[in-house]
Amino acid sequence: ILGIDKKDLLITVKPEKGRNYLVISGKTVDEVTGKEYSINSRFHISDDFDTNKIEAEAKNGLVYITIPFKKETLEDKTKTINVK
Repeated sequence: ILGIDKKDLLITVKPEKGRNYLVISGKTVDEVTGKEYSINSRFHISDDFDTNKIEAEAKNGLVYITIPFKKETLEDKTKTINVK
């Protein structure tokens, strides 16, 4: 997020109405013009993801967010149904 220092960036997971949302917000002020810029974005996170293990890294004006799958999501969920 160009122009926003990582100390001015807030990334949270917010539960709302039975769903989890990744919320990215931040503000910066242009030092030349004094104009304020902000970001406030929300993304739905499926229950297949482990919200306790989300990581974020800011590098060269970009934010990299890693959201791993829950372990049980990666396991084979194939079930055999007995025919009666």
